[in-house]
Amino acid sequence: GVIMLEKLSLNREGIKKLHLPIEVKHGYIGSLRVSIPWARLTSESVTIEIQDVFLLANPVDPKSWDPDDLQRKNLEAKRALLEKLS
Repeated sequence: GVIMLEKLSLNREGIKKLHLPIEVKHGYIGSLRVSIPWARLTSESVTIEIQDVFLLANPVDPKSWDPDDLQRKNLEAKRALLEKLS
């Protein structure tokens, strides 16, 4: 089966959880197409195509973030994701 979505807004709060030194003002994906071979999931790949990604962002004031703190937050987020998946 094929799922096609167009003009998707990016979740600014979701991007914020990545702890990047940027503030997202606006963003969208022009189209997202997912092809799932339901009858052959064990032998064929799921295909995801993303087109026309637009992201408008500002850098965060360098005085308001610490690179060491940023790295620590990124590691914590990765560990939380791994725990959630296991």
